[in-house]
Amino acid sequence: MNNVSLSTSGIFVNETTELRFEVRGCRDAHLRLLTQKTQIPPYYLIMIGGWHNNKSVLARHAHYYQEVDNDFGYGEMNCSNYKKFILSWSGGKLQVGREDINGDLLLSYVDPCPFFIQDIQINTEHEGHVEWIIQVPVPTSIQSDPVESKVVDGMFHFETNCPTFQVLTTTTAAHLNECAAICMWSFECSAFEFVNHGRVCELVSNIAVAKTLSSYYRILK
Repeated sequence: MNNVSLSTSGIFVNETTELRFEVRGCRDAHLRLLTQKTQIPPYYLIMIGGWHNNKSVLARHAHYYQEVDNDFGYGEMNCSNYKKFILSWSGGKLQVGREDINGDLLLSYVDPCPFFIQDIQINTEHEGHVEWIIQVPVPTSIQSDPVESKVVDGMFHFETNCPTFQVLTTTTAAHLNECAAICMWSFECSAFEFVNHGRVCELVSNIAVAKTLSSYYRILK
């Protein structure tokens, strides 16, 4: 089973922030968390049982490929038996666990510039063969707001390693704090860019539209 899109299979919806699945195979179960309906970066990549079943990896591919977490250990996958995993992504926190995330965490990463997940693609590589059982997820709280609480007293953080996000609106603001306040009161705003000399305040969502690096002020949780 290669390059299968879960949305076209009727499994994935945007409100989903968790996926439970089982895999059977000797190595290389791969999942791509896509911000678009294609493999165009940015996206997150999860490899379970890679490197001949010796290493599992969580990577972020935006402007470049970045391995953000890994686990070394032989036997994560099994050639004969299905093994259960759970994947979650919410508020920029990505986790992959065995059976239960709270009980046996395999991979974890908190992205300071998370992007909206529009689809998941499953596949295997290096001539591997993997059988999948995907549990149809129940929609949870909508994932479009990774900053769960926006009433944060004007606190924000400048991030330089973000993909380019979708522009919501461009307006004017007298100063940085005013632009931050406008973003906080906008339901869809996840970050903003402020150009001081022009008093330009650009609000963006968390939907990545390009892999080029951009700098934004992100509202802190």
